Amino acid sequence: MQHDIPARAAHAWGTALGAAVAGGDGGPLADRGGAGPPFGADLVPGLAGLAEGRVAGVVHATNAGVTSWFQFARHVATLAGQDPDRIAVCPDPGLDGSLPARRPAYSALDNSVLRTLGNPGLRDHRDAVAEAVARAVG
Repeated sequence: MQHDIPARAAHAWGTALGAAVAGGDGGPLADRGGAGPPFGADLVPGLAGLAEGRVAGVVHATNAGVTSWFQFARHVATLAGQDPDRIAVCPDPGLDGSLPARRPAYSALDNSVLRTLGNPGLRDHRDAVAEAVARAVG
């Protein structure tokens, strides 16, 4: 089963954790790198600052670091004390030409506008994942 984790990015770590802890098949995940996923606890203060400053235009905000959904899920499993080898890798369907629009091999969001505005950026996604998993597994 192929999970569409990017569509549920807000719950990606929970999806990966649930699959690892339950011992079930979390579905194969693409190993295509990109920007670290955003975590609400880090994102909300930054968005509030942008709103207060009445910043117009497109501003990308993701946690720092580069990962793929496959690497992300393995990291979550490891932090939860589960076997990361249960996470299966699969080819990215967007790169084989099977989708109506061709996807680039690398399409990470860039936080350059945040940096230009003087924002120090969001912490590394691995730190945010570690905190979230620690809370979840108690």
